[in-house]
Amino acid sequence: MKKILCLCVSILLFCITAGTGVCALAQEQAEWDYEQSFESAESVNADFNAYYLTKFMGILSMEEVAASPGGSEHWYLQDGAVHRANDIGSELNADSIAMLTLTVRKYTNFHMQIDILQGTQTSFWGVFCVRQDQPGKMFFEDGAGIYVEQEGNIRIWGYELSGGPFLCGSVSDYDKSAWYTYDITVEGNLVTLRVGDSDPTVIRLPWAYYREGYITLMSVNNNSSFRNLKIKELPDTETIGTDMPQDQAQPPAQTEDSLDSLVSNTDQSGGVNDLIPSPAPEKSYTGLIVGLSIGGAAVIAVAVIAAVFIIRGNKKKS
Repeated sequence: MKKILCLCVSILLFCITAGTGVCALAQEQAEWDYEQSFESAESVNADFNAYYLTKFMGILSMEEVAASPGGSEHWYLQDGAVHRANDIGSELNADSIAMLTLTVRKYTNFHMQIDILQGTQTSFWGVFCVRQDQPGKMFFEDGAGIYVEQEGNIRIWGYELSGGPFLCGSVSDYDKSAWYTYDITVEGNLVTLRVGDSDPTVIRLPWAYYREGYITLMSVNNNSSFRNLKIKELPDTETIGTDMPQDQAQPPAQTEDSLDSLVSNTDQSGGVNDLIPSPAPEKSYTGLIVGLSIGGAAVIAVAVIAAVFIIRGNKKKS
């Protein structure tokens, strides 16, 4: 009887463990709508348009992302990341801009993660841009660009953000030669950004930015690198072009196109307050259902085995 009991317990524990693993795996897989590992040049070139801009309002050329370093292209793949190359130097200032626009679709509200390495050849930046109407545009012309300076200051700039760039947060002990995970949530006219382990920064964009747009990765005159791109679409909270988002319904002084009033998380001393955490990803119940099914099957299996041995035991006694 002890052997029977041990067998039943072993089966039950195995099925419970398997069910838990299935739940976790299914939840992880359901969290993202789009993922790019930057391993395959074919995949990257199918999903992205690559551009090189000599300077703001300068000559724009369309390219492909190279499968390996050493060519004349401005983007290449290596070790699961896409890297900027060529035409980099401090004498170019903020000119010489390489762009990667995700063209498979536009997004309005979304949760995104991307690893960014700023680069060490100059003091300029790796940038992510949101809400762009057209591919191949610098954020001065279209959309909003967010980046971290070499001192760790988080800045935002864009076509509808006159008077920028605007300081909207900071990353302590920032190292421009290290990888940082950028966790970004764009909902309505709010952008919530967490860089590495830093406190979240919340940026309130002008009403004009509440629209569907492209996401672009950008290297401004530096050997910047990007990897592990993940995106999850979030539901629209308003009707684009019709309903003003509720968080925008404020006195006119708060809706001017100046981030002096639109940045909601920095006070005059540069401290951080009024933080709004990124919303949790939408839950998927597929994994839970599968896990419960396995657990239920385990209970039934144990009950059947126990019943069989009980019946056999009763027959022997009789």
